[in-house]
Amino acid sequence: RGIAEIIRGRFTRVNSYGAGPGFLEFFIKQQCPNVFLQCSDYTAKSMERLRQVFTEADEIAAFDMLKDPWQNTDKGTLHLLYRVDTVLDNDQWRAVFKKMRSAGIRDVLFLPCEFLTARRWLGQILKRRLWPLLGKKVAFAGYLRTKAQFLDFFRGAYTVEREVELAGRIRGFLLTVNG
Repeated sequence: RGIAEIIRGRFTRVNSYGAGPGFLEFFIKQQCPNVFLQCSDYTAKSMERLRQVFTEADEIAAFDMLKDPWQNTDKGTLHLLYRVDTVLDNDQWRAVFKKMRSAGIRDVLFLPCEFLTARRWLGQILKRRLWPLLGKKVAFAGYLRTKAQFLDFFRGAYTVEREVELAGRIRGFLLTVNG
């Protein structure tokens, strides 16, 4: 509902990147049925599955944030990056925001999985040390970052219009292009 509130009255199109199974996008379409909703992910398999189960989507397209050109730069489009932050490293994220800015992308809703805090960092350190003692393997499962690191990714390209906090403690940023 929080995302729908951001969309209503301001955006006529939402491009969601890294849609995965499309759960969030399904609820967005329920809340905002008149908004054109494009879902994308970078694998053909996930796109095919999404086409089968999410027939309400207006468009489903394969898209690689690092390799493909960014499009749909009209003022009525909100570009949604929801919980895709763990996949790319810091330099890749800086490159993505630079590409978006260069393409003229105006409005971005960036909602990372979580902000790394001292408590979360300590928990990860303990887990990394204890799991091998318990016979469990430790595997890399993505990047965790502080709020300041996220802000650094889009500094110079985008301004934080406002910080967003949604149900379920999801926090992030509504970004507007600089200039």
